[in-house]
Amino acid sequence: MKMQVTFNDFWNMYKFSGDYQKCYTVEGARKLFEYLESIEEQTRQEIEFQYIVIACEYKEVTIEKYKEIYKYNNDEECNDRLDDDEFIIDRYVFDNQEYVLYQEH
Repeated sequence: MKMQVTFNDFWNMYKFSGDYQKCYTVEGARKLFEYLESIEEQTRQEIEFQYIVIACEYKEVTIEKYKEIYKYNNDEECNDRLDDDEFIIDRYVFDNQEYVLYQEH
């Protein structure tokens, strides 16, 4: 039995879950949802919505946190690497803060 998941379903699952409610901003969740839908369209295979698995595999952090995690020494090095990083799904600004949405690697 499968159920169609809308963006609202997707967002509410994170928004109202105790341990995972701070995983994504609404903008990050929307970008991730669209990305996952595009994968389904490209592969013609449905992705099973396991919100914990998705939260463990896909991360949203501020650009500053990303630099800290991957130990970039300066903005130029980070920007060069981000432009070429195959794991980066998107970079965007939300609430005057720059974010990176990426697949954990």
